[in-house]
Amino acid sequence: MKKLNINITKAQIISFNVELKENEPEASATIGLFTQGGKQITQYTISTNSWNDDNKFELPINMITPILSIMKELECVAVKHCKDSQLLLN
Repeated sequence: MKKLNINITKAQIISFNVELKENEPEASATIGLFTQGGKQITQYTISTNSWNDDNKFELPINMITPILSIMKELECVAVKHCKDSQLLLN
């Protein structure tokens, strides 16, 4: 197999996920690795609860309060959506 000279010049978060586990957030982020021209070559995921220490990170304490605030706002939106949807079914 012939070797390719590929230069990865950019890393960008493609997606992230936050779950509440016993009122403490667990987070993961999928990171894409791109060439100068914007072609994604690969991706990998890091997580606060990864079994592999190389892919594990600590969630900074200053992020927990904003995450919980966003969660509460999203919960209001989700409850309203559910209520509105139920009224449509009647």
